[in-house]
Amino acid sequence: MEKGVPIRAITRGLAVLQAVNQHGSLTMMEIAQSSRVPYPTACRIVQTLVHEGMLEREPGRKTYRATSSVLTLASGFMGGSSDADTIRMHPRNNGNGASQLRAAGT
Repeated sequence: MEKGVPIRAITRGLAVLQAVNQHGSLTMMEIAQSSRVPYPTACRIVQTLVHEGMLEREPGRKTYRATSSVLTLASGFMGGSSDADTIRMHPRNNGNGASQLRAAGT
């Protein structure tokens, strides 16, 4: 595949998802700051990710967190396993901005 200009909407969406995944529960302002995405754009991205079931708003709070549905994004990498009980997220940065995923017990 030839290298081209990345699609900014996807880049920003991934930045928002990574920020929440790495830092846990965040307010909308914290999401925008951590992902380096403009606040209005971060709001729309979070609304979309909530609609798609990847994020949820914490009850009684103004914070958002990742749901277990985020694990389905790693199923191809993890050999087809999408079972949330067999995968544990590690919010450590591996040097390129992506979270590390490892099988539980390793």
